[in-house]
Amino acid sequence: FVQNVRLRTILTWTTLLSLPVSLSQLALVTHANRLVGISDKTLALLDSAVLSALSRVAFMPTLVLAARLCPAGVEAALFA
Repeated sequence: FVQNVRLRTILTWTTLLSLPVSLSQLALVTHANRLVGISDKTLALLDSAVLSALSRVAFMPTLVLAARLCPAGVEAALFA
């Protein structure tokens, strides 16, 4: 699925999706999450998990492009 999607599209969507998740840290500091009924621990855990997953998805196309630029047989050295 992902190999048919342009790099610009993946980076744009992961950036747009990570923006509201990053703003959830502001909710954690102001305790706005408690008004909605979400505990501080739950919000911190969800925030960390979602940002980690989005950053991995955003970084994957960059690694693929870098591997394509390497000579054949040297790709493993790039990832090491």
